[in-house]
Amino acid sequence: MHNRVIPGFQALRQARAPVAGLEHATKESLQISGNIPPYIRKPANGQTRYPEPEKPMTIQCEADGVTPVTYSWFRNETIRHMKVKKGEKANIPCGEVPDTIPPYNKRWYHGQNSSELRTNDRIGTDSQGTLHYAYTLLSDNRSYKCGLVPTKGSVSNIILFNELHLEVEDSTEAGNFPPNKEYVTEGAKAIIGKPFIFDCFFSGNPAPQIKWINNTNHDITPSDSRYDIMNDGRQLKIYEVRQEDEGTFKCTAENIRARKEANIFLNVTSPPWRTAESLRPHTKINQRDFTLTCKAQAASRERLETPIWYRNGEELRRGTRSWMVGIHSSDYFWYRDMKLDIGIHSPDYFWYRDKKLVDSIIITKRPPDVIKVTANSTEHDITVLATGDSCCNINRLYSFNNTQLTEAALSKPPFRTNKADQTVTFVPSSVSREDLERWIGTYTCRMSNQHQHEDIHFQISYTSDPSPILAKESTVGLWWIGVICGVLAIIITIIVVFVIYKSNYPGDTYQLEKTELKHNLNPQEDLLNQSFQEI
Repeated sequence: MHNRVIPGFQALRQARAPVAGLEHATKESLQISGNIPPYIRKPANGQTRYPEPEKPMTIQCEADGVTPVTYSWFRNETIRHMKVKKGEKANIPCGEVPDTIPPYNKRWYHGQNSSELRTNDRIGTDSQGTLHYAYTLLSDNRSYKCGLVPTKGSVSNIILFNELHLEVEDSTEAGNFPPNKEYVTEGAKAIIGKPFIFDCFFSGNPAPQIKWINNTNHDITPSDSRYDIMNDGRQLKIYEVRQEDEGTFKCTAENIRARKEANIFLNVTSPPWRTAESLRPHTKINQRDFTLTCKAQAASRERLETPIWYRNGEELRRGTRSWMVGIHSSDYFWYRDMKLDIGIHSPDYFWYRDKKLVDSIIITKRPPDVIKVTANSTEHDITVLATGDSCCNINRLYSFNNTQLTEAALSKPPFRTNKADQTVTFVPSSVSREDLERWIGTYTCRMSNQHQHEDIHFQISYTSDPSPILAKESTVGLWWIGVICGVLAIIITIIVVFVIYKSNYPGDTYQLEKTELKHNLNPQEDLLNQSFQEI
């Protein structure tokens, strides 16, 4: 797509494709089949382009998907607004941002020049990416953007999202107010040997001073080598969690108006670990169903929650992304399997890379299921051919009655092989009748590569085999049934003709009428009476 772009142009990438429905999901498996949502390759999310005056600029949007992908372009994303009065607190959430692997840090930047927002005892960002103002000033009246920053790597990979304009109104009512809890870590669960960060954000004017007390009721100071007090005291980092760290930590917030405190209970556990059946690399066939299985074991007295699955760094959410994901031959799939103990903030990650998927084997030529031959019959083509992915050679292997046929066997009668066009022919007339009967039976041709195989079965039968004889016996039985039906039809016809004849020519039969019967008259006797005849 070609666009003339003016400075300040922002294109929101959007690609759509049908998503397969949620069919079945368990804690252990992820079924792969059907359609997949589009995966956008270009442009990079959050990319900024600077066109030269009076010169065209090309912006490309490329996405992959099993079904056809449609593209839509938008200019100038809607900017959020927040209005506060001078001296009031302000809490600005980062909003929805894509998941990253590994997780990126969230920082805030000025909207106009994209310079990083400097934090101090009044301004800070918690672990969830929310920007907190203990109290606001008129100088805070500007636009801000939330950015994803790699934990490692170049800062040029920063991705900016969700611009917000903070409007601060002047007010004569601004004044001092006591500390108020805004965000404090809850349900904290840490993994032995891993770092862990507590959050303790309070608003207040003047900005409260934050102090920390550990689970043994000792004050934590900047000189303590096991801890790091960060973000102007609002965050406490334990470098390496130990079992003895389990217990209640406390943070206090104090200014000239009051002193407040918050308790945080830290539950220390060990991470889930993978079992022998956990994820491993796979190479699978294009457009074929595929099940990923994830198994892990929880720490003592802990339980495993439903695993979280990721594809190419994007979480597969129930209801928004189906558990059914179509395998696409042009994609590399990365999956992260994350098994969580309840409340773990630093989960254990199980990684694997799925190799590039290959096109499936497609049979392009095959013989009939049944081939009937005689001693003098013509040759029969029993060639099997197939196409597949360019990465892999396809091997062909014939067998007869579960016994493999070597290339040498296929070059001798009753077979004939042409290596030039890879045809295989069965020639009954090339062998005697006795030898021919030895080659009557079931044949199988297997087309395979290192990822897949397809079996083609067919039979070669001789006309004197039991199966044709059974067919003749069946024909004879039907002939006798026809003869019997014909005889019955003739008998019925004779009976019908006889009945019709008797009804038309009754002979000496005479039916007496009611008047004759009343006067005891008998016409037959009268006719035989000689005197009656003379009269």
